Amino acid sequence: MMNQCHNVLVKHAINILHGLDRNPEYRMRKDQYCTLLRKEKLSKAKQAEKRALSKQMKQIRNEMGCSEYGLQDYIKPWGKRNGGCLQSQPIQVEASRVWHGVGRVL
Repeated sequence: MMNQCHNVLVKHAINILHGLDRNPEYRMRKDQYCTLLRKEKLSKAKQAEKRALSKQMKQIRNEMGCSEYGLQDYIKPWGKRNGGCLQSQPIQVEASRVWHGVGRVL
């Protein structure tokens, strides 16, 4: 049952990542952020711009449900729907594990 939970979470996370790739606003900010990352020394203004871009990207990700708690909220009804065989804590732990994998991709 836990394997099925993991697979549902991974599939949802992949769909969110594809949605981020298709979002022109997110792509534009990510491209700008990546160009700033490639530069070795940044002025204070560029560092502030980089932080602002990071905040904006995080906001877009949160709106799309791409966060640890977003995954936990997504999987909660699945646990109830499947007879309650699993308690909520292992399901939340599994969502956290999947989130750490997604975080490496972002």
